[in-house]
Amino acid sequence: MATQDVSDPAPQPAAEEKILSTPGMIPAFVLVLLAFGGWALLLPVIPLHVVRSGGGDVLAGAATGVFMGVTVLTQVFTPKFMRRFGYRLVLGAGAVLLSGPAALYLLGANAPVILGVSGVRGAGGDLLTWTVERAETRLRCPGRRKL
Repeated sequence: MATQDVSDPAPQPAAEEKILSTPGMIPAFVLVLLAFGGWALLLPVIPLHVVRSGGGDVLAGAATGVFMGVTVLTQVFTPKFMRRFGYRLVLGAGAVLLSGPAALYLLGANAPVILGVSGVRGAGGDLLTWTVERAETRLRCPGRRKL
């Protein structure tokens, strides 16, 4: 059995290799924190709101299921949207679609409202996830920084 020499620590990356020193990376992290922080706060609350408003357990579970289902379906089209409209527009649309409709949950716990809002937010979640991931990749690769 081979043993590893743990006395020699791994080499530290040079300053230009540190991810937080990459121009544009901190704003990207802040964007992700704010957008997905709001989503994460609502994730457990929406089913609770539906059940307490008389919507039932099936509708409560369907709210999350529709969100995730639309997120997966939107992945088919997101690369095409990014090529056609550009990162900034798709990123902005994702942020608006994920965050904007959340207040509409207050309209009631009926199926069209809950499932419709969840679907729109799912599309926004996918657009945001894809564009942020691609933008961060381009920020880290010096030859691909033009967004």
